[in-house]
Amino acid sequence: MNENGFIKRLTAMVTKEFRQLVRDNSSILIGIFLPILLIFIIGYGVSLDVKNVPIAVVLEDTSPTTYNVLSFLNGSEYFSPTYVTSMHEAEKMIFDESLVMPLYFTTQPYVTNGTIQNYFWTTLGLVDFKKAYK
Repeated sequence: MNENGFIKRLTAMVTKEFRQLVRDNSSILIGIFLPILLIFIIGYGVSLDVKNVPIAVVLEDTSPTTYNVLSFLNGSEYFSPTYVTSMHEAEKMIFDESLVMPLYFTTQPYVTNGTIQNYFWTTLGLVDFKKAYK
């Protein structure tokens, strides 16, 4: 008897919701067309693959075995390797192409706009505000 009552209530609720969906055109848009549109946009338009990532490969041993081990990098669409023979060269490549934000980057606009007086720059390139005032 309980299952029969559950099925009646479920059928009544589905019928009520279907009638409300048919009456209100915006519900059809939000409930059916927008999810389908999002499926197409996300499925075909968005690609989260990272390709051609520049990497530095340090080859301290230049034997053919080393090249065989690293051969997967040569034809890969995901990596763009640059082979160097010393760690110093690899570090130079990394530091030359890196974006470095200074430690007190956010304080520099306040200093350069002229409203703060009596500050000075330290030898490390930082701003000393000990005696500064507006």
